[in-house]
Amino acid sequence: MKTQLRVVAAGILAGGIAAGLISSCGGSDGESSEVDSATNSAAGDSEATSTPSESGTAASSESSSDTRTRTVISCEDFTQALAPVVVASAAPEEIPQNDGSTLCVWVGDALIVSAAITKDGADAEVVQILRDDPAAIEDSRVTELDGVAMRTDGVGVQTPMYRVSVAVSGPGADESVELEAAIAIAQELEG
Repeated sequence: MKTQLRVVAAGILAGGIAAGLISSCGGSDGESSEVDSATNSAAGDSEATSTPSESGTAASSESSSDTRTRTVISCEDFTQALAPVVVASAAPEEIPQNDGSTLCVWVGDALIVSAAITKDGADAEVVQILRDDPAAIEDSRVTELDGVAMRTDGVGVQTPMYRVSVAVSGPGADESVELEAAIAIAQELEG
């Protein structure tokens, strides 16, 4: 049972956090862009989120039984918190996703930050299982939020109330920059 829960929990964080990123930032002319690169990096090959169903197995969020409700998240609320990571040259792009998350994209002079933000908490048992995963990143700031950070195709942070997945592209973009951005957003959310 613990192995099954670990697989479901890891799937929620690693695959599900950035589920809407692939299709959300494509250009209208079909050409690829740096924004596509950053968001596709965070999304990996995932096309749908996995959530635990009543029987404890994974179920696609694209199913008609998905009962999540959209929580209004304003990307502009995180711009100041992200200033140490990316100084945005314009207001962030805000793209509501089918899975109830909001995709935020900040474009700066050097970096592009993409973040999928979902009001979708995890109980303490799931967070502990994720902390034991080899992909977990130890950081006291995340622990203070009663959450866990994980390496995905970017960096994801799961707290008791929110999931945040971040991918950063541009010169100097690496896991530490993604972690800083994800923590800044999570801290702002948890206020």
